[in-house]
Amino acid sequence: MAHVAETEQRPKFIVSLLTALRQGLNTAGIEAEVDTEAVPGTKLHRVIVVSPNFSDVRQGERQDLVWRIADKVLKREEALRVSMIITVTPAELTGASAPTERMVVAEEREEYGSRRRRSQRRVP
Repeated sequence: MAHVAETEQRPKFIVSLLTALRQGLNTAGIEAEVDTEAVPGTKLHRVIVVSPNFSDVRQGERQDLVWRIADKVLKREEALRVSMIITVTPAELTGASAPTERMVVAEEREEYGSRRRRSQRRVP
């Protein structure tokens, strides 16, 4: 993402969101880089949170955490202008640690108990 100075070309609610995410994650003991960019041709914004501390945290838990923080500072109409908050580790960002099919199945077993539930999608 192209880095933009916090106050340049960013709506006030995005600056507030970035500040809240940085502070909230830091309070949770998660060291993270947080950045955003406008989605071209829209009024939407994408946010990316990169942290090595996410390596042992499931994607759903990451999302719960960042959206709990976001919900504290954003009004409903502002939250609707955030198209996504991407939460990745540095390795995931570079594609170095894509999950294997075995990892996906293992996560599903853990999440859904002993039932064997295979994903229809195959992860290379």
